[in-house]
Amino acid sequence: MRSLAPLGVLGLVVFASSFADAATITGTVKGPDGAPFRAAFVQARHAGLKMTVSVLSDNQGKYIVENLPAGDYQLSIRAVGYKADAKSGLTLAADQNVAQDFALQAAMIDWTDISIYQGLQLLPEARGKRTLAENCLGCHGFQSKMAAFRRDEDEWRVRVDFMRGAMRASLADRRGFSDEQADEVVSYLSHVFGKNSVLPKSPADLPYYKDTVLSFNDEALRIVYVDFDMPGPTRFPWTAHPDKEGNFWTPQYGISNRFSRFNPTLGQMQEWPVPNQGPALIHSAVPAPDGSVWLAEAGSKKLGRYDPVTGKVTEYQDDWRKHTIRVHPDGSIWSTGGLTRFDPKTEKFTHITEVPTAYGIALDQQGTVWFTEMTKTGTIGKVDPKTLKVTKYIPPFRARTSRFRIPTARPTRSASGPTGRSGTRRNRATSSAGSIPSPARWSNIRCPIPTTACGTSSSIRRVTSGTARRRTTRSATSICRTGSATRTPAEGGAARKDFD
Repeated sequence: MRSLAPLGVLGLVVFASSFADAATITGTVKGPDGAPFRAAFVQARHAGLKMTVSVLSDNQGKYIVENLPAGDYQLSIRAVGYKADAKSGLTLAADQNVAQDFALQAAMIDWTDISIYQGLQLLPEARGKRTLAENCLGCHGFQSKMAAFRRDEDEWRVRVDFMRGAMRASLADRRGFSDEQADEVVSYLSHVFGKNSVLPKSPADLPYYKDTVLSFNDEALRIVYVDFDMPGPTRFPWTAHPDKEGNFWTPQYGISNRFSRFNPTLGQMQEWPVPNQGPALIHSAVPAPDGSVWLAEAGSKKLGRYDPVTGKVTEYQDDWRKHTIRVHPDGSIWSTGGLTRFDPKTEKFTHITEVPTAYGIALDQQGTVWFTEMTKTGTIGKVDPKTLKVTKYIPPFRARTSRFRIPTARPTRSASGPTGRSGTRRNRATSSAGSIPSPARWSNIRCPIPTTACGTSSSIRRVTSGTARRRTTRSATSICRTGSATRTPAEGGAARKDFD
């Protein structure tokens, strides 16, 4: 295994999984001119495990896919503007080394191939574009949900009405989404992805297309992505959390009303439904020390508790929104949406009235609860879990601060998105806040994603940077919610710096 410097992409290192006697595929990728081709994705798919391993070709066009379990593979290439025939029927034995080279041919660039960042630059300005970007592209991409189709106005209205119902908690309840806004989205989709679309056949036909193509440094090319398929097409996996056994518990933020447990060693996934009728929009699934798993149902304003002994889920109704959960050392359950503490013993919710809107949440070593307010004038704050005293800090940039992380013995960090372009670091000892330079900082961690059609298919992903495996995060196609560096950064097409 190559020894690579950690990039800090996708948050915490949680396991160093490897297959004993693993197989390896190596090779070279060349462009149409015969020269070595840089930054092409080579993807090895194991159908039995429903697992796809994606690596990138280096400056010499060389690639290596390591640590593969024995089995049957299909090897394919993904490089925007190029194509090559897939190689099927590759049967790998344990500890076998196989060489496979690729010669690329030029291919048309489709609107489904580009990132959200590029789409926001290249799609024409018209009524409804901003409404679409602000309300829809924060959760999923436009590529395979929109650009892959040509529908008339009535057909697009059916799709928009469906999303208004399914994602009511994210749209109308949280931000407000009126009939007028729905009309704007329908109008824009009909304009650009309608039967009489105004778009050129390829975005590359636009004179400024090349200006939107992002470059990636050599360090980013050393990342390895491992995707595992979800059990069905209606899944929308969100941020996964590990338990003490090394499994990952994954909420499904969509209409499936399920959460799942994934065993990364065996590639096995098991699902459970929640009792809620209607879209639950499960945003968090967080294991507790006693083996139970706590759920945040954004669509129903409920918390849920999965009992591993009985296999049942008990739901607790609140009248404040639910978003992200943290299990406190004292046994209480803290959740954002509206910042709330829940006591499992008394089954009582306590609303932190000074914080009616919150997004990110984290606990420091002293048990203090930290939060972010994801509004245009939002703050970073903390709550004393004993006195419930709230202290707020104004960051230098207040553009919808969202994600939050507290590294051990380091300053508190938050990230702005989707429109914000900076991160904030606050020194917990001095209570001073400072900004992290954005374009430079985000460009340092920007990395390519195997697919740009974010938020459209169902898989969860782990990322290798060196010999360690990194945390599985939500991935509804990619990991991205691009419209931001996942949110992803706001530069789209890049893997996010995860603070959740």
